[in-house]
Amino acid sequence: MRVCLLTGHPDHPLLAPLPDLLGGRHRVTVFDADDPTAGDLGPTADLYLLKAHSPRAVALARRLERLGGQVVNGADATERCLDRVHMADLARRSGLPFPNTLHLARLSDLVDATAPGFPLIVKSRTSRRGDLVARLDRPERLGTLQGDWADEPVVVQEFIANDGLDHKLWVVGERVFVGLRGSPLDGAARKATRSLDPRRLPPGWLDLARAVGEVFALRIYGVDILDTGAGPMVVDVNPFPGCRGAPGAPLALAALVRQAVPRGGPPLRQAVASPVAVLHGTVRDLVGALDRDAGALRVASVRRKPGRGLTASYRSAAGPLVTVRLAESALANSVAGEPFSSVDPADFHGRWPGVLHCARIGLTLQSFPHDAELPALPVACATDPPDGRLATALTAAARTVVEDPQARVSAVRVHPVRYKPATRCVLRYHVRLSGGDELVFFGKLYRDSADATAAHQLGERLWAAAEHSARPAVVPRPLGLVEELGLVLTETAGGAHVGGQLPGTALLRPPRRPRDGVRPPWEALAASAAALAWLHTSPVASGRSAPDGHHYATRVQAWAQTLTGTVGELAGVVEPLAEALRRAKSTQPALVHGAFKPSQLVFCPPGHPVITDLDGTGQGDPALDVGYFLAYLRPRRLERAQHGNHAWYEAAADAFLDAYLAALAHQGADPARLAAVRQRAALFDAALLLKIASRRVRRLGSPRPAELRWVAAEIERCRERFGGGQDG
Repeated sequence: MRVCLLTGHPDHPLLAPLPDLLGGRHRVTVFDADDPTAGDLGPTADLYLLKAHSPRAVALARRLERLGGQVVNGADATERCLDRVHMADLARRSGLPFPNTLHLARLSDLVDATAPGFPLIVKSRTSRRGDLVARLDRPERLGTLQGDWADEPVVVQEFIANDGLDHKLWVVGERVFVGLRGSPLDGAARKATRSLDPRRLPPGWLDLARAVGEVFALRIYGVDILDTGAGPMVVDVNPFPGCRGAPGAPLALAALVRQAVPRGGPPLRQAVASPVAVLHGTVRDLVGALDRDAGALRVASVRRKPGRGLTASYRSAAGPLVTVRLAESALANSVAGEPFSSVDPADFHGRWPGVLHCARIGLTLQSFPHDAELPALPVACATDPPDGRLATALTAAARTVVEDPQARVSAVRVHPVRYKPATRCVLRYHVRLSGGDELVFFGKLYRDSADATAAHQLGERLWAAAEHSARPAVVPRPLGLVEELGLVLTETAGGAHVGGQLPGTALLRPPRRPRDGVRPPWEALAASAAALAWLHTSPVASGRSAPDGHHYATRVQAWAQTLTGTVGELAGVVEPLAEALRRAKSTQPALVHGAFKPSQLVFCPPGHPVITDLDGTGQGDPALDVGYFLAYLRPRRLERAQHGNHAWYEAAADAFLDAYLAALAHQGADPARLAAVRQRAALFDAALLLKIASRRVRRLGSPRPAELRWVAAEIERCRERFGGGQDG
């Protein structure tokens, strides 16, 4: 086995004994990324230990990972810990106890900033040797720091009262070492480290240390914890610390190295037709080895996005939902799937159930509700008892709905409704009050807390606009924002006590078997059109832009590219469609949904639709929403619209479009604008048909020739309806 130490200090007490501890069967080399004479380094080792934390060393580690090298700790995990802003954000969103943190572009800005009250803690934003770490007991103390640090990017934290000692927990693989050290904020304190038996730590501290490793995806790390008297508080996370004062750390490091790259390994699987088939078998074997009670896994979904890798999910009768994310580089071999055919549980770091990652091939294995890109998901699902912040938000939401400031929550149940790994998750909360009433709220968890804040603020403005217009709201009532989790709470569509809600996909769909006398749901179509027209004419504006014709022209070509080499039916329609989209422009942008389709509507009752999922809302062409709706109103199997359901769809599409344009006319839109919206909607309709056709390929299926022939013909009909376009 070949082990490479990425460091400029191979004589460090933690690293120096490693060659002798591993024995002659293993070769240990050293590479210093910061040495300008060191040359280049390729992925020639079985394992790289990233001890250096310089930008050059982290960049080298990231390049090695992209080339298939296994790095401990990974480049992304290391970088997250070196940036104290990212560290604080991830810790808080994951539910770890961590001080409130404010970041400033430079220390001198602290004079004008709204900072926590004194005393407070000031640290350099970037963790490095010799960085700024100071306690300010009064404002005057700031002047003594400005001479050397005025332009230093900093973080400012509230001072947490404690016993004056740093509890330093070092985790090396499965071992945890503990040391006590005087606080660096006390200049007179002894800096010597005193070893402490981990078993003498208060209950829960070891679990907290291991949770930090799971959240930050670290295998060798240090956690600084303060004893506040009211519980532990994490104040720092250090990737690959020196572990001074932990005599057994070198032995633990050698054991981790042996486990990370085991001798030998299982034989390669037999070559199969698709690497995805190998992936499915690998996942089943891995989960079976990790949890013998999980039961047989069945594939629930598979989706690949060019350049962004593959995501798959698996269900079983006994265990939680299992999701897998696979890097694009691992899919390069489209025949045998060798990159992951020999993966072994020992190749992964992390915890199970939880998140496991194999850096060598970029394979991440997750058990719901754990998600490396949605670290707050376990907290959002932890309702027995609910997390403190979540419980506070749900209680406030319940009091708003029942209009009782004294209402108390006695129990909460949570169910996932829609989950997109690494992106977002919609949760349904059943909240029981002490009086026996049960309310239903929805929570949407975002990867980026800024997206959650924007969605909540937009929902509040739209709700206020509906109340001002004295009409039934066409958006759910916003009930709260848990900003540190990135969680937005809303009332169920139509109100908690309405009942009888019906999803748009159930109401706005053609019959499964066409038969005479089945007519479209006129009332629901008219109400949907009126709701969309209200959105497009509301006084609310968004700070971002929705995709325009130029954007969709590019996407049309990308969707068509996924179908190239299978059927040539689309050859003559894609470029003319893309060119028409580039020429189609709206001179009167409005607030548009961005993905308006039946699945984004909830009816309560059929005459009152509520628009959901406002994530893509922005200023743009209202024809985009109309085209989206028309495209997704068609039958699920597109070619079926040529047969018995064709008449149903044509009548439903005309009814929706006529009702929408009539609502705009009622708001004062002139005939020229209405005609232009109708024409441009035909182009977006055609573009979305191509997106739907490419869906099978993105889900690793094969396109149906009959379906593609129908799509090509339908795109031509849409272009004929466009007829050249007008500005509107």
